[in-house]
Amino acid sequence: MPIREELLARARDFTYRMRVSFVDAKPQHFDFGEGRFDEDGEVRWSSIEAVECDDCGQYIVEGDDHAFIGPDGEPVPGAALIGDDDIHEDELVEWAEANGYSTCPRQGEGYTDFDIAEGPMMNYIYPIDDDDYSVENARKLAGLPLCLVRMEDDDSAFLALTGGGMDLSWEICEAYIRLGYYPPSHFELPEMAGKQLTERNARILIAVTQSNIILHDWAERRRERAEKLLSTLPLPNEEN
Repeated sequence: MPIREELLARARDFTYRMRVSFVDAKPQHFDFGEGRFDEDGEVRWSSIEAVECDDCGQYIVEGDDHAFIGPDGEPVPGAALIGDDDIHEDELVEWAEANGYSTCPRQGEGYTDFDIAEGPMMNYIYPIDDDDYSVENARKLAGLPLCLVRMEDDDSAFLALTGGGMDLSWEICEAYIRLGYYPPSHFELPEMAGKQLTERNARILIAVTQSNIILHDWAERRRERAEKLLSTLPLPNEEN
């Protein structure tokens, strides 16, 4: 099988049976410029994001996400040490330091301690399920210019961009995919200079294609239903 077909087959397997909850979703305007607090001092919205630590290179949401620095100077995630040596989590720091590892200088600092954790930067939000607002899902978005947002008045959850200046449709669609959803068909992926058909990009393209197929099928069934009613509904002077 040619390389392209192998790549596409793996991408199709990855995107098989994702959730269809937001294939018809649209971006919603929301003014983040008004700040996190309303005029009464009440929190309007909260956000969670993963930011990269300059010292250990790990994406940080919570303070214990930092890596340890190994004897060779390379960062090693704590989870890797626990997995390799069957170390109890409570004993990890003591074990690491006794075996030549040092803790990241920013150990214990979560994403809010980093200056680059600025939260939403663009005045649009993209709907997700309320339960998607979680630390675990923030970690899934690591490396993407997006964060999770929760509206405090009704606990509704959204994606929001943490950067701008260019068309980020590819990144928004990938965020939905990482959370297990087919992305909204609203997004038309731009053909950008230097973009290649990697497996990552193939997953996005296949998922977007599937979103449009699903939405087309839904629209076709609604059309067929309407056409059927045109021929079956009785006229006012006709008996049922």
